[in-house]
Amino acid sequence: MSWTVIKNSNEVLSRKAAFISVGHNKMTLNTSACELLGDYDKYRFVQFLTDPDRPSVIGMQFLTENTVNSISIKRKEFNGKKTGGFEIGSKYFAESLFGQEGTKKEVTRYPVIKDNDTDNILIIQKGTNSPI
Repeated sequence: MSWTVIKNSNEVLSRKAAFISVGHNKMTLNTSACELLGDYDKYRFVQFLTDPDRPSVIGMQFLTENTVNSISIKRKEFNGKKTGGFEIGSKYFAESLFGQEGTKKEVTRYPVIKDNDTDNILIIQKGTNSPI
């Protein structure tokens, strides 16, 4: 039998792709998404942004200081050691931004890109999701 590799055309599932996982009342950015921010260790808070002209995208503005509309973020940990990535544990934002996807007992991934105009903003592309 002769085997042929099937190419992975879905970049969302690629290990190197920047994405946010949504579900279980929280949101988690993978290491590749955080690396888009450059020195992402300096950020402690995030606030969410919307664009009425583009309802299928959500902006995430990362901040070093707390504001009225920001929430705290924490680095992901494994066996007590910090790993790449951020965890945002907010049932309110998970549900208000992603509806049922945010509260389900399974995770949905959405691609993340860096905003071209601002260094501390990532853009979630809600129109392209991939349940895992």
